[in-house]
Amino acid sequence: MALLRRLLSVVDPKERLRLLALVVLMAIGAALDGLGVGMILPLAGTLRLRSEDYPGYLRAIWEFLGRPPQGTFVVEAAGAALLVFVIKNLYLALLFRLQYGLVFRLQSAFSARLLGSYLFRDYAFHLDRSPSQLQRNVTEESFNVFNSVFSPALTILVEGLVVTVILAILMANDPVATAATVAVLGGAGTALHGAIRRKLSVLGQEHSRYATEMVKWLNQGLSAIKDAKVFQQEPFFLARYSAGIDGYVRSLTAFRALSELPRLAIETLAVGSLVVIVLAVVARNGDLDSLTPTLGLFAVAGFRLMPSLNRVVNSLASIRYYRPSLDRLVADLAAAPVSPPASPAGPPLAFRESIELRSITYQYPGAAQPSVRGLDFRIRRGTAVAIVGGSGCGKTTTVDLVLGLLRPTAGSILVDGVDVQSALYGWQAKIGYIPQPAYLLDDTVRRNVAFGVPDDEIDEGRVREAIHASQLDRLIAELPAGLDTAVGDRGVRLSGGQRQRIGIARALYRNPEVLVMDEATSALDYETEAEIVREIARLKGDRTVIVVAHRLATVKGCDILFFLKDGAFVEAGSFEDLLRSNGDFRSLVQAAPSIE
Repeated sequence: MALLRRLLSVVDPKERLRLLALVVLMAIGAALDGLGVGMILPLAGTLRLRSEDYPGYLRAIWEFLGRPPQGTFVVEAAGAALLVFVIKNLYLALLFRLQYGLVFRLQSAFSARLLGSYLFRDYAFHLDRSPSQLQRNVTEESFNVFNSVFSPALTILVEGLVVTVILAILMANDPVATAATVAVLGGAGTALHGAIRRKLSVLGQEHSRYATEMVKWLNQGLSAIKDAKVFQQEPFFLARYSAGIDGYVRSLTAFRALSELPRLAIETLAVGSLVVIVLAVVARNGDLDSLTPTLGLFAVAGFRLMPSLNRVVNSLASIRYYRPSLDRLVADLAAAPVSPPASPAGPPLAFRESIELRSITYQYPGAAQPSVRGLDFRIRRGTAVAIVGGSGCGKTTTVDLVLGLLRPTAGSILVDGVDVQSALYGWQAKIGYIPQPAYLLDDTVRRNVAFGVPDDEIDEGRVREAIHASQLDRLIAELPAGLDTAVGDRGVRLSGGQRQRIGIARALYRNPEVLVMDEATSALDYETEAEIVREIARLKGDRTVIVVAHRLATVKGCDILFFLKDGAFVEAGSFEDLLRSNGDFRSLVQAAPSIE
């Protein structure tokens, strides 16, 4: 029941009715399968018995058909058996098509739900999770859940129904022999599965661990290919990947070998049971002619039951082996079953006066102490401000709090008195964010600037304005396809400065009221940086600009600098004010390159 609840939890509630209908259709298929086996007995009876020796059910059929001659009756029985098998197999072929179609549709829906749950999680969640692990969960692990847990569960259901119907037919014909066979095979199968189930669970956990390592080192090796080549460390990444895939293969090999053991044992016991039944029947009644139909029924039923029992055993092994994948993904969904907001833009949020950080403290999960603590300052609308300080002082954490990516451990961030966390989508709709480095899609320049906007909704005028403001006109003119030039994975076909300027254009395309630049000019040459700084000066007044930068030339023209030290706000003032009054800031300026 626990497994059933977990499986149903990964199914969209809208699809559960379809799943229930499929189960009903599978039950009908099992009944037809049993009917096919049941047809063997009357067909065999017409071949070996005279009409006066027909058993009750066969004699009733013979009389219903008008007591035809035996030859005619044989032909009619054979035709009826053939018709049943044709109908049964056509039905089952359609059923398999419906079954696999539903399973794969459920798999795709679950994969999308899982990705949605990750995308809409808090930013802090992603700081603690490997992108390669999340990627594997959405793709490979979600496939494992449906292909190796969900489908086998359906297989157990349908094959269990088939086995039940066939056993009912055998029980009606010879209850003693059937009960003995069920006791032997059932007991042996249960004992064998119990003996290997713990080992299968251990192997399943190893499979998941090694697969994660394999994907991690594959992604890291390819992502760091430039560094790997310069430092000649290709063998390092290959060795790490090889260690992961070797462990993965060992786990999979052991699983496949173990899962075959019950099948081999059951096949041996089944043949032995059939021999024992024959001997027992002969010992009880030496008239083999009259017993031939019964023996034929048991033989045909045995050959039909063996594939079903094998599929049940293999399905149980698969479920046990891949159960850790199911448990992990269900836990991920249960932790935060997030869906897109009903209105992505959120409620409107007015920004006419100021952004206020009031007693802000933030401590990362698992950290020994807060990254920032007791921050109190105000950013007035239309000003250009900078957050400065030495490395590790909490500048980027402060920006992430202002962006609404992190929720304060204590305190609040207010925009005209409204907590941004209460109107997060409305607040973020006003922000243009330029990180370092800017992440570029493997797509065209135009789509990278518009970032996520459908092609038919892209405003070409705003794209051109953003390109001009970010000093990209010359680059676009030189590109072979202009704005339609593909930039490659992460913008690999462009220089670092060009990638960063596209990131700036992306932020400006949104025509934001607040422009946040987190080390946004560190990849630019000094000439381009100076041009961007002049653009910032032009923007302030019309927009509020918040800058974080180590290169102090970027912040020299800002109206106010907020100086942080060890996660605390120390002092605010203009560049010249801090230079005169704050020794720590003066040391940063003296250590920096010329900022004239």
